Amino acid sequence: MAWADPLLSAVGIARLEEMGDSLVVDQATARELALRAAEATGAEFVAGVEAPHGEHYLAIRSVRASLTVAPVTPGSPVGLVLRGLADLRRSVSQRDEPTDVLRARFLSLGKTILIQSEGAYRDTEWVGRLQRAGRVLTQLAGRLVPPTFSAIAAGRQADEWLAQSVAVDLIDAIRLLEDEWGAFA
Repeated sequence: MAWADPLLSAVGIARLEEMGDSLVVDQATARELALRAAEATGAEFVAGVEAPHGEHYLAIRSVRASLTVAPVTPGSPVGLVLRGLADLRRSVSQRDEPTDVLRARFLSLGKTILIQSEGAYRDTEWVGRLQRAGRVLTQLAGRLVPPTFSAIAAGRQADEWLAQSVAVDLIDAIRLLEDEWGAFA
């Protein structure tokens, strides 16, 4: 429901009163709501697009062939990065997920940001900032050692659950990144 999301409200459809403002739903419910919203707005197709923090549904109208390729000028990646960092910080602060899940979250966001720097933003002024943020997140993932035999044999601190001291350090690092990117919001 883009109308309820400050980052997406300008590009989403107008608010549908019968659907409310809830952004926290499971994937099946989100898909059902997207189909209902698409039908209510006269869309011909619905496409699901995965994002680091969830899945977006695009309602497509007036599909037509084009003989030329339109240039794509990406907007600012600030919203993508800040939303991903906020979700990551929330996951770390709650400490209710195993270390390997948190590690996967760090790696996923870092990889997504790096892919964006090499793809849509490769010819923009955002490349260096995106690459730095992606590398920092990948390095932070290295602090989360899964409890495998080889990790324990190498003498690395490997815990199934995130230790409080590690969580504090990770949250501080994420906040530094948020402050850095927040300057561009």
